Amino acid sequence: MNYRFFQYDHVSQAQRQPGSTFKLFVYTAAMAAGMSPCDTRRDQFIEWKYKENGKDMVWRPHNVTGKYFGIPVSLRFAFAHSINSIAVAVAREVGLEKVIEYAYRLGIRSELEKVPSMCLGSSDVRLLDLVNSYASIVDDGIYEAPVLVTRIEDRNGKVLWEYKPNRKRVVNYETAVLMQEMLKAGMKERGATTQALRKYDLFRYGTEYGGKTGTSSNFSDGWFVGVCHKLAGGAWVGGEQRCIHFRNGFELGEGGYSALPVFGIFMQKVMRDESLKKYRENFPKPKRKISRTYDCWTSIPDSLMGDSASVHGVDSLLNGGW
Repeated sequence: MNYRFFQYDHVSQAQRQPGSTFKLFVYTAAMAAGMSPCDTRRDQFIEWKYKENGKDMVWRPHNVTGKYFGIPVSLRFAFAHSINSIAVAVAREVGLEKVIEYAYRLGIRSELEKVPSMCLGSSDVRLLDLVNSYASIVDDGIYEAPVLVTRIEDRNGKVLWEYKPNRKRVVNYETAVLMQEMLKAGMKERGATTQALRKYDLFRYGTEYGGKTGTSSNFSDGWFVGVCHKLAGGAWVGGEQRCIHFRNGFELGEGGYSALPVFGIFMQKVMRDESLKKYRENFPKPKRKISRTYDCWTSIPDSLMGDSASVHGVDSLLNGGW
């Protein structure tokens, strides 16, 4: 970041709508409640009735394509394809309180508004907090605050201060492993929103990746958070002012088009650097037996997949009607 042009830190200070990248917390709460990536829910139109200031309200979210498969699909498939209807159904099952709880556990530090649309990323978050939350999942459910300076020495090399890690378990090991599998599904499921990473030179060493795209409802914010075994990274693309947005979201404004390439180019440089070869490692096999099934496939007829099987997939926060 060049301070001459940008005096405002969009990584640690700015708060913007994360769109579907927030679904990490919905599904983490679901896995913690006993659900499995292979559990199924029907992709269909959904209404959420609730009260706001004593007034009866109805939220009618939509999938970004405006269409529904109309059949049961696995939670793994729903997360990989960023199906809004199923994320909303799961959030309603586990409760907004639990979604908020796990968002705070994993690393979110901004205030989250307890309204149904929160589950699709309508509450503002900071990029640094969001990426650190994904890192907590990759680190098997252990949270550690992000740190830039690890040691201070004087001119003679005497250590004046040294960072002491403060690691804390925030989700149980099995929940973390299941969510790692959910993230990796974005690279495995046909037409999933993370598939565009295949355009980059990231796979020559067999490294596994996972991630999640996100897009705000008017295409003002494009997000991508990507992970491998030892790294989590993220990008936000947008304007200083929220009124600035892409005119054509499906070709430019989607997180898969705007933010994912930032991660792809960065990770390409990391993977090519021999001094950083430790980051090429794959996710290890689980340290102990996982009680729930996570390796499953949802068979969708080609006639239903349609354009959603593109290399980028589609993904956006669509609030729908009220």
